[in-house]
Amino acid sequence: MWWTTKKDSLAQAPTSVEANISDIGTSGILQRAENEDFKKYDALRISADNAFYGSKAIKYQIVGDSSLTNNSTNVSTPKITAKLPKITLPIFEGDFKSWSGFFDLFNTLIHENSQLSNVEKFQYLLTSLGKEPLSVIKGLPVTENNYTVAYTAIKNRYQNKRLLATYHYNEICQAGQVRKGTCTELRNLLNIFSENISALRVLQFPVTHWDFLLFNMLLQKLNVSIRTDFEVQNTVEIPTYSDLTHFLENKCKALESVQFTTSYNNEHYKDKSKQSYQSSSFSSNKKSSEIKTGYPAFMTTSNNNATPYQSNKGDKLKCVLCSSSHALYRCFSFLSKTPQDRLNFAKQHNLCTNCLLSSHSVRKYEPIQEYKLLTVTYGVSSAPYLALRTLQELANQGESHFPLAAKAIKKNIYIDDAICGAKI
Repeated sequence: MWWTTKKDSLAQAPTSVEANISDIGTSGILQRAENEDFKKYDALRISADNAFYGSKAIKYQIVGDSSLTNNSTNVSTPKITAKLPKITLPIFEGDFKSWSGFFDLFNTLIHENSQLSNVEKFQYLLTSLGKEPLSVIKGLPVTENNYTVAYTAIKNRYQNKRLLATYHYNEICQAGQVRKGTCTELRNLLNIFSENISALRVLQFPVTHWDFLLFNMLLQKLNVSIRTDFEVQNTVEIPTYSDLTHFLENKCKALESVQFTTSYNNEHYKDKSKQSYQSSSFSSNKKSSEIKTGYPAFMTTSNNNATPYQSNKGDKLKCVLCSSSHALYRCFSFLSKTPQDRLNFAKQHNLCTNCLLSSHSVRKYEPIQEYKLLTVTYGVSSAPYLALRTLQELANQGESHFPLAAKAIKKNIYIDDAICGAKI
């Protein structure tokens, strides 16, 4: 065969390097050593070398250089793994709602962990139980054999299919009624139904055969308005539970969208109103040099969309100051005055100091009235009134010894804040 022929030819035909080595050995070493045994052993070595390197050459021609392949396979690219947070066992307090999750997690981390001894598992079980479930096994000593007894006792106590199913059924029946039809109420109702129905399905109850019952149970939790909307939209004779949940999901999305848009617009309007309120001066391209900035408006209301020179549609008032067709509180000349000058002008022309109109006026020389609170605010319970009254009494009692502190308490205290500095 080709393999044998190739091997024999390579074994019998030494390479040029090996021939040179043979020549050197013959001319150098063998001339100095006349021992016949050396010649025999040297010839045997050359024959073995030829056979070894010849077989390696044949292997390289057939399968290639395996050393490169092995080296490439042994080189592994480094893996970048994220450091995950440590999973801690929750404390089980005996609530059937959290039993399934606790039981599955305990089995995965502790019970089925072959690296932990039974004593360690028993200790983990004790530290993860609350007062009620702990009372089931607290009398057992922590030993290797008692772990199985404790685990079985806890499992038999809470892995009760009937009790678990009853709990989830009661959760569905006792779900709150939707009264206002808000997104929060609908979401809570859908979550209660979804969670407990999924739990009953895990317990291998035929939930799919309860469609009509679940549909009516969920429908009775809704108010009249939402039920009416569903009946108007419904086009089938017998709607399914899935049809109702799909309708409620779409309604929740719509309510969330409207609520988000409304809240965003309100916040945007508040920000713009706040900026407009904080602005206390007006600007004009024609008479900017005549404006006195920094004066607050005197008893006037501002319109964000109007300027001092323009009037709103339907505003047919005549300015008392400049006789133009705008209200006095929009008059540029009036707004350029100081607050005291505006007040004097309003009094001279018998204008209302609140709205600057002449159709009515504030009662002249109305005396300042003083009111006195005759009741104890919030009753006799702890309240800001009682706190302030206590501070006043303490200030009166200690005024002779601490005059500065008494003065600060009497004059510079508002609710629970002291409004004063180092110098009183």
